Amino acid sequence: MNRLPTPFILLIALLPFSCKKNNASNTTSTSSGAYKITLVSGGGQSDTIGNPLKDYIYFKMTYRNDTVSYGFVKYEVYDCDNNIQSTQVPIGKNNGNDVLQVSYYWILNGTVGTQSLKAILIDSSGVPRDSVVVTATGIAPVKGWYHSGCLPETPSFVALALQPTGRILGFYNAQDYPYYSDDEGITWHRLTTFKGNYIINNIITTPANEIFIYAEATGVFYSADGGQNWEKRISGLPIDDSRRNLIYTKSGILFLQVNSGLFLSTDKGISWHIASNAPPIYLSAQSFSNGVLIGVANQNLFKSIDGGENWSDIWSSDGHGTATLFLDTNGDIYTGEPDGIYLSKDTGATWTKFYQSYPIGANAGTVSRITKQNGALYFYATEKNILMRTADGVNFEQQYFPLYDNNGRDSYSYILSANNHLVVSTEWYGLHYYLP
Repeated sequence: MNRLPTPFILLIALLPFSCKKNNASNTTSTSSGAYKITLVSGGGQSDTIGNPLKDYIYFKMTYRNDTVSYGFVKYEVYDCDNNIQSTQVPIGKNNGNDVLQVSYYWILNGTVGTQSLKAILIDSSGVPRDSVVVTATGIAPVKGWYHSGCLPETPSFVALALQPTGRILGFYNAQDYPYYSDDEGITWHRLTTFKGNYIINNIITTPANEIFIYAEATGVFYSADGGQNWEKRISGLPIDDSRRNLIYTKSGILFLQVNSGLFLSTDKGISWHIASNAPPIYLSAQSFSNGVLIGVANQNLFKSIDGGENWSDIWSSDGHGTATLFLDTNGDIYTGEPDGIYLSKDTGATWTKFYQSYPIGANAGTVSRITKQNGALYFYATEKNILMRTADGVNFEQQYFPLYDNNGRDSYSYILSANNHLVVSTEWYGLHYYLP
């Protein structure tokens, strides 16, 4: 599988090849002494903010006009909060990289106009010896798909959530802060008001601008003011070091499935207790307007009439096994299954086929992550996570976004912004947003 360089740096041996050197207007240098680092090519480029530049930035490093015996090259760029992000790589005959040139894969931040990259040559003692600054120009996006800016290493966000203010929240599989975007996915920032950096498993937002976050091996955090202030709410919860699912129903019940069972809270996480009789494995629950709960566990539909304390296995759409569940505001139930989507308009008494899933290549037809956003139904079709959309339940359209040479799932998560702009987290190439 071809993947982007990680962490966006490629070391290469100096071989004869033709390259165009840049004008002095594209670079500034603090060159002095026997150590030298110079720009070979790649300066002065222009691209849309958030995009990687088309050409790598190549630098040449020497000591007395020869290969450096032992040293490092440090790269410094600015993120969307004007903080320096740095990456350092070893070079030199005695450091396993006997090279005269290195290249840098530069992803622009969210600044429209001039951006800068500083490359610093460091000796074996850690002393900076020479540096060069390269510039590029960030261009404002117009209609189309673009790479989101100011994210580390093109991460794939596991989930995305929309606040009533229009802010989008997300997280990825690493120990870090949550991230947020106030410009519909164009640029992203760390939510440093959160209480530290954790491996986050779930982010849930509510119409009242509340946020619930479950952090692995830590517990549940709650914010009543859109993320400005946080409380840890773990009273009655076991500390579990496995990833588990946090659910918040429209009826105001929090569920957390851990190894020891299904825990629930009716006071927004202030206190927790284990459900009396719940399915032993993963459960995804949603609530009808009358407070009755339905959920999916062990590929079957379950029902609870007492707020989640007890559950009964009562429904099955066609016996194929349910993978995902979505409950519309009018009480219609959608279930994703290996052969498509089934719909019930009478609380599960009868079912009709809503969408027929067709296997694509070697991928099975299982449907997952059904949502309704801005009046249209979205879902992943097949295990490749092909994103589909329908506004009328008759016409189904595949949503296309940049995948490059992707050979895995198309994406991990998706969301529509407040202005109906689609934001998608691809599996290998980070977040992308669409401007209609």
